[in-house]
Amino acid sequence: MYRTIDKNLDLIDGILDRLLNCNFNDPTVPKEIFSHPFIEYSSYTKRYGECFSRSPYKMISNASNYCYSLLNNKRLNCRSPWGMCQTFLKETRQAKGNPAPLWDPVYKESFSKWYKCMKPLYDTDLVEKCLDESGLTAKCERSKIRAVKLIRAKMATMRHLAEKHPDWLFIYLVRDPRGTVISRSRFIEYTSDFDYVQEAMFLCTKMQQDIEVFEQIRRIYPDRFLLLKYENFAEDPIDGAKKIYRFMNQSLPATVADQLYKMSHSVKQSVSNLGTYKHNSTQVAHAWQTRMKLSEVKQINNYCNGIYKKLEYTEYGV
Repeated sequence: MYRTIDKNLDLIDGILDRLLNCNFNDPTVPKEIFSHPFIEYSSYTKRYGECFSRSPYKMISNASNYCYSLLNNKRLNCRSPWGMCQTFLKETRQAKGNPAPLWDPVYKESFSKWYKCMKPLYDTDLVEKCLDESGLTAKCERSKIRAVKLIRAKMATMRHLAEKHPDWLFIYLVRDPRGTVISRSRFIEYTSDFDYVQEAMFLCTKMQQDIEVFEQIRRIYPDRFLLLKYENFAEDPIDGAKKIYRFMNQSLPATVADQLYKMSHSVKQSVSNLGTYKHNSTQVAHAWQTRMKLSEVKQINNYCNGIYKKLEYTEYGV
């Protein structure tokens, strides 16, 4: 999983190419990728996660706490590095009196200070040690299917990558914007301060742009781009997985189907928001219907109606 900001297409292209070719030790590959807490929740990377979690930093959580204390002259007990960063941004937001969404570039200066503090704390030697100890590179090289999940990448970036890599396939995973903002709010320590309507409006603007570009790209590369709705996958993970494997001209392995069922009907739900085991994945997908006020839903509907029509979402859910 890699979060991209689409600033430098050649840089993003190079990183993805090295990841998909299992060149994890390449110095141009950001070590943040291998310091992310999500890596602890994948069975595929379990051995690597166990190795890295023995570090004094325990992924990046402790490093975040350290940087926050330096930048703010105090220590805050946050549950996650995202909460730490966003709390720092919140203080900037309040000081400037700026109502823009938390993801707005207006916070670039504040975030860059936090990031500059964080960057030296990534333990490159430990990453390389754990890659070797876990055999993750060799496991990747043996894999017939290799995939990278890009978070919030623009479809314009995907068009660039499709032109450059004719053997790559692309899955455009979309979600009801109301569900997305509910999900984002779970990573923020101060959820009472979270404006669902404002965030949804910001999100729908970006989604509208991406959908338009996606439609253009799919006309050029009809066999290389697949649109998949998160809700459909959550409601029937097996059917969703079959669509993905058909897209790759392969059959869904029974082992994958079994694992998907366990993950979406788990007796023991993941404690972390990053966890992949859910009691009821359908309930998670449609949580916005019980979490949002009707007044908020109506305001979001007015702004995001065009998205609903394109992606076949209803105004008031199921």
